[in-house]
Amino acid sequence: MFPAESETMSSVISERGVHPRTLLACAAGCVVASALLALPRVFSLHVAGYLLGSFLTILLVALYRRTDLERRALPDYFAHPGLAVAATALAGLGTLVAGLHVWWIATELAG
Repeated sequence: MFPAESETMSSVISERGVHPRTLLACAAGCVVASALLALPRVFSLHVAGYLLGSFLTILLVALYRRTDLERRALPDYFAHPGLAVAATALAGLGTLVAGLHVWWIATELAG
């Protein structure tokens, strides 16, 4: 059930058959969830939104890129060039939304 210590996260994802587009869809969900968490004025929700927008989104985009690169070596895999642009845009949007959360957290801590 749990991966062995010698296995990396990307090798576990590759072996278990997670498609790179699934990772990108999860990253998009993290950006949307982080943006929605920016609306209420609750400190803990802004911390959660910051973690979703910055850390988890960038982690999922990095795993997407790693898995996509590994799958390109397979003869039956077709890489979509537009998804690489979408991955970069998602990482940028996640960072931007995380910046909104940081601004709110800093304002709250300063006041």
